[in-house]
Amino acid sequence: EYSKESYYILSLIIIAMTSDWEDDFTEEQIFKLLEISEQLYARTMLMRINDGKALNSGTKHLLNRRRQFENEINSQTNLLSFEENETRRLVIQNEIDQLYEKLSIVDNDIRSRDQNFFDDSFNVKPVSVELLKEGFLEPNQILLRYFVYDGYSLMIAVSPNGAVYYEILPSRDELALKIKQLMNAYKMYPLSQDKQSIESTQIKLGRELYDILLSGLADQLEDGFTDWELVIIPDRELNLLPFEALILPDESIDYSTRIDIDELPFLIKEADVSYAPSISTFYHLKNNIKAQTRKNNILSLGNNSFSARAQSEEAVAATTRSVYDMAGLLTD
Repeated sequence: EYSKESYYILSLIIIAMTSDWEDDFTEEQIFKLLEISEQLYARTMLMRINDGKALNSGTKHLLNRRRQFENEINSQTNLLSFEENETRRLVIQNEIDQLYEKLSIVDNDIRSRDQNFFDDSFNVKPVSVELLKEGFLEPNQILLRYFVYDGYSLMIAVSPNGAVYYEILPSRDELALKIKQLMNAYKMYPLSQDKQSIESTQIKLGRELYDILLSGLADQLEDGFTDWELVIIPDRELNLLPFEALILPDESIDYSTRIDIDELPFLIKEADVSYAPSISTFYHLKNNIKAQTRKNNILSLGNNSFSARAQSEEAVAATTRSVYDMAGLLTD
């Protein structure tokens, strides 16, 4: 999710783009809006990475050393301010100068590591209007970019044939409530004594959310979403919604009677569904990033028991390894 500042900026841009009171966005405006949104997303991510640089173990060690030198400089500076003996003052000043030299070396190392971190780990540039128009999607792919705001929401669909937008009518609060209710219905289902009631809720909300989020686009496609791959870039509360659980309209089904939930026309039965955090991420993963062949493979398993009596990590590792050893799946 964007920072609040980025949301406000993008909201103002959308309003400004429609200030000429046109009924519809032009395709050029749609592409420009997508370009700006990607720039804002990248800006926010860079800010977060910059804030989290200390998570890099090497940088964290250097930052600790930097803090240590700063504390020593402060301590020696305090001593110097109270020291009256001139010889002793020279000694303390010399120590302070040496500490500043060490601090400068550490600062250079931190800057170097930071630059390497950005060069190696954050080489995804925001897509431009030109790239968006270039046609980077497969013939059967549709990219769906959602924008959710308090006063209005919209979805932009980008396909190899161009870009269109659809207004999402319910308010953000109403949309969030429907998503929360649907997710609660699925969570409660295994424990519920009244499964028919829960199923009715799942069907009702699955149909409503489909109509809100996807029906406008589906109506423009000759065979609906059949054989399409939907690449969804959600926004805000939509990040909590598994689009696969949305239910397509089907006139042959009588929803007033109890239906086997396995027979429902879920979106996942009609189309392939995937997700991406941004258009730029999807573009670069698809086009630029090549799989790296690694010499060494590793199987990593986590212990999900948080009990105070949980086995030690060593015991869990030994037990897990023995299972894979017996199956002949692990080699040294």
